[in-house]
Amino acid sequence: FLANLLEMGLVKRIKVFGKKKWIYKIASPVVDIFYYLDTKYGISELSMDNKTFERAYTEKLPKYFEDFVRTALAEKYGGEEEVMLSPEVDVVITVRGKAVCCGEVKMKAKRNDLKSLKLKTSNLDCDKLVVDANTIVSLFKKLK
Repeated sequence: FLANLLEMGLVKRIKVFGKKKWIYKIASPVVDIFYYLDTKYGISELSMDNKTFERAYTEKLPKYFEDFVRTALAEKYGGEEEVMLSPEVDVVITVRGKAVCCGEVKMKAKRNDLKSLKLKTSNLDCDKLVVDANTIVSLFKKLK
């Protein structure tokens, strides 16, 4: 069943860096938010006010942004998307199993985010990036 969803592109899987594990996610943010809201509020059977939708979307938006950045960086580096669970690192891009880029994705980055990332990934020899909504465009222009 899961293989069929993967083949159709409805679900995507992301490898856990350094492990033989995978994380499975609904590929489309639109489909994901629908099923989230339907599970939580039953929107397929009831109407929902805009404030509830905005609250739910605001809660889920950082994860959608993280997924977008991970996918875009994998494309830019020509590698595979991965995540690190312990310590938690949002993005690890690997080429033939070797990390070439790792990063933290924030809606609004803080000054110490890069320092924190470097500490968490001190054992990895790769590009280390902190991406937020204000720096994403300039970052991808720089990576061309």
